[in-house]
Amino acid sequence: MSVTLAQVAAGFVDKLNDISGLRAYDYVPEDINPPCVIVRPQSIERGAFSRGVMEVRFDLALFIPRASDRVAQSKLLTYADPSSSVSNSIWAQLDANKTLGVSGVDAAVLSFQPFGWDEVAGYGYDGGIFQALVLITNP
Repeated sequence: MSVTLAQVAAGFVDKLNDISGLRAYDYVPEDINPPCVIVRPQSIERGAFSRGVMEVRFDLALFIPRASDRVAQSKLLTYADPSSSVSNSIWAQLDANKTLGVSGVDAAVLSFQPFGWDEVAGYGYDGGIFQALVLITNP
């Protein structure tokens, strides 16, 4: 059975929802309920010189409410911390679950780029984009 992009996105959502207080979506909701992550595929490529391997890059957009600058910054630093010792780290959660619970999948977070203050539907948010690389091997 081939792995679908929907299964991979759902795998990200399942693992991210294990982080206390964080919500994850594999679609763009009409109204977001932060702190949250929206999972979307960014690019799909055939792996170079790799038969049966697809390389899919996903953007994981993190939104944190900006009711207080200090609280928002503290949450941003916690979620974006690449240390495996930080309990609410998105990096640590995904590093510990590289298959995302899906056979034939190997996922890794490559980078995090803060986007600073942004506004969605009139509300202020802090956050950034994690970029993840997923290798999908189909039999």
